[in-house]
Amino acid sequence: MPSTIFPFNTEDAPDSSDSDPSEFSPRQQTMLLRITVIESFFSFVCSSLIVFSYIRFPSLRKFSLQLVMWLSISDMGMGVSYFLGNPSSGDPRCYAQAMVMNFFELASVLWTVVIAYTLYRLIINQKTSVHLMGRFHVFAFGIPLVGTLLPLFTSSYGNTGAWCWITTPEDAAADQVKGVDWLDKGTMWLVLVFYLPLWLAIIYNSFVYVVVTNSLQVSGSEGKRGEERRGAERRGEEEKRGAR
Repeated sequence: MPSTIFPFNTEDAPDSSDSDPSEFSPRQQTMLLRITVIESFFSFVCSSLIVFSYIRFPSLRKFSLQLVMWLSISDMGMGVSYFLGNPSSGDPRCYAQAMVMNFFELASVLWTVVIAYTLYRLIINQKTSVHLMGRFHVFAFGIPLVGTLLPLFTSSYGNTGAWCWITTPEDAAADQVKGVDWLDKGTMWLVLVFYLPLWLAIIYNSFVYVVVTNSLQVSGSEGKRGEERRGAERRGEEEKRGAR
């Protein structure tokens, strides 16, 4: 049943009586989208506050916070895509939602990689990354742009149930191996333009934070030992002066 609060369309969703038990019913899809919209709204508000604070207060305009600002802008764009509801396949809003969602979802992931990279350079290599900002934009926005345009050439955008994104074939001929045909174009784009970069980002970010954490712990231990050594030396000098 369509929502009376949000104009969510579920006409492309499979009927609950004929659908696979593992699939969401139209009512479940509507509820899922309502929850997603509410979460996206709060995320949008919080990200907006970060962007506003960066612009409003000059003291916050530092390189590290600039990276956080661009991450927040990507999160805002991702939230906007969910505000478009659940348009039907072929509807211009469906293409807009799918492309905006795909672009900003991946951009948000890649900005976390940029932050991890700059942290690694700063802590491990003792180098700043301010001069690399242009390259960061090409990386974090250029790759999502290419990844968003590619599915257009195979008409792979459409309604996926609760929203529009990259679709995969639903006909029986395509579902040959355990319900998934890994050779269909939709699945190929899902893996290449989102899930593969996502998992690579998770692995890289985890590696960086482990290395940085260990480095900081070692530096902290060395600093503590150095302070203890200097304290012992000062006490020794004081004892020598007292003996004289």
